[in-house]
Amino acid sequence: MAASDVIVRAATAGDLPSVAGLRWRWSVEENGATPSMTRDAYAAAVAAWSAAHDDTHVGFVAERDGVLVGMTWLAISARFPTPQSADRRTADLQSVYVVPEARGIGAGSALLRAALGEAERRGAGRVVVHSSDSAIPVYEHLGFAPSPRLMDRETP
Repeated sequence: MAASDVIVRAATAGDLPSVAGLRWRWSVEENGATPSMTRDAYAAAVAAWSAAHDDTHVGFVAERDGVLVGMTWLAISARFPTPQSADRRTADLQSVYVVPEARGIGAGSALLRAALGEAERRGAGRVVVHSSDSAIPVYEHLGFAPSPRLMDRETP
């Protein structure tokens, strides 16, 4: 399989059951998370969430031979105006995932390039991502770098 075998495009409502399946595979099957709902209920929750957030979140999928092999979501947020710019936006890459059998061929990079292009089109001045250790080189190759000023706090 080569990167040219993978098509990256915006996610559609028809993709959402498969997108939910990707997230389920990643969280439950690969990482052992204990679900709080059935797989079907989760797929319905993904569809409802997507419909409720279509103005702030854009999904992208990677497809090979008609089967989704990867996904990511781009969240665009407005930022408080500054004297230099009244219209500021930031973006957050979320749920970046490629199935293990499609890793290493450029599918993840292609997903990220599509999302980064969308962030630029929407005027985001910054894009952030919470990365796994293994994906850091991919993000660095695309221009991401650690920020000493970006802080993170999990709520109790």
